[in-house]
Amino acid sequence: MKFLLLIMTNDKNNLILLTNNEIDELSNFIFSIGAHGHRDWPNNQKIISKIIANFHNCSSFEIYLLKNKSNILGYTLIEEEEKINRIIVSIGAKKIEYTKFLIDKMLKIYSKRKVYKSKNIHVPIHQKTSLNNIDLNYLKLRKVRKYLKMNTKIENTIISSSHKTLILKEIVKENEIQEFTNTKNRIFNTHWGFAPNTINDFNHEDFNFLLILNGNKIAGFLTLSILGEKDHMLGKISMIGIDEEFRKKGIGKLALENGISILKQKGVVEVILDVDSENRSAISIYKKFNFYKTGEIIWWEK
Repeated sequence: MKFLLLIMTNDKNNLILLTNNEIDELSNFIFSIGAHGHRDWPNNQKIISKIIANFHNCSSFEIYLLKNKSNILGYTLIEEEEKINRIIVSIGAKKIEYTKFLIDKMLKIYSKRKVYKSKNIHVPIHQKTSLNNIDLNYLKLRKVRKYLKMNTKIENTIISSSHKTLILKEIVKENEIQEFTNTKNRIFNTHWGFAPNTINDFNHEDFNFLLILNGNKIAGFLTLSILGEKDHMLGKISMIGIDEEFRKKGIGKLALENGISILKQKGVVEVILDVDSENRSAISIYKKFNFYKTGEIIWWEK
């Protein structure tokens, strides 16, 4: 079978541009193949199209399509994070052979084009079962991290009474945005794969940002998001961070309870999250809320 590999980006001087029809075609493809890569794509094609269009207009992203004469067989989304010197190569494809083909092509394109400043390449592969494991050692990539995909049904989650001194404060003011950003950067500054944030990264449209207050002190933060449609609202605990001073005091558990409660009030029926497989204390807490493993994200590096 002959493939056509198209480069789609916002660079009007050098590369092909996505048309609206191609954006819709790609969103349909992403919707059809289900979970893949490290992103949680919503189960709504219009929202997927909007996300793709936003990527398309951002200089730090590139989109590649793998096509035959009539259909998309796979795609690659390349995101550069200069702050931590890495490029994320996300792949979505209908077959493992197409995934391997795209990864191989991306590595060759990276070595030839010399348009990226970052030196490290990270490839996240979503594995639902051991049957679809992909070994990338032959491309001289090595496994560097594993994250667990977990979810729970709201109806199976027990919410206890709220903590008297724990307050979740939603971020609405500009000075609070800076405070939230500083807190997040302080807590995660040594965490693998974390790129320091600025207030420009603050997207109030798609996320709920909350500071966790213990008395008059900032104990941490919580980020929530909602995916999916009204008939099946899917919520995500995007991030929970607890300051070192307040760890091992049950605050993380209480923050999780409050986060789930907020999502429930918004009509969410199912909650998902990602967690580092090495973070055993967090996994233990999630299991108490009936979260169960649904897959793994294996991060490969070159």
